[in-house]
Amino acid sequence: MLLLCRVGAEPSFRLRTAIMDREQIVHRVGQVAAKTFGCASDAIREQTVADDVPGWDSLSHTIFIMGIEEEFGLEFDVSTVFSFNCVADLVTALEDRAA
Repeated sequence: MLLLCRVGAEPSFRLRTAIMDREQIVHRVGQVAAKTFGCASDAIREQTVADDVPGWDSLSHTIFIMGIEEEFGLEFDVSTVFSFNCVADLVTALEDRAA
């Protein structure tokens, strides 16, 4: 796939995410989780829930979502931030935003 954009221009979230497959998105979510929670990035799977990760509470969840927003270059509305029951829900929301 050929990707063209202005020199120095950052591709939009939609374009960057659209060229990633689901596995790549999960991997990037795992990298953000590793930075936030101090866990191994490969320990984060689609079925991972907050109870599976030590230290994943409401405050760290907010910090995690802020990291996701920064990593993917987007913002979630406040009502969405706590609606993800597992990593798969977050990945689906990222894919939906890219569509």
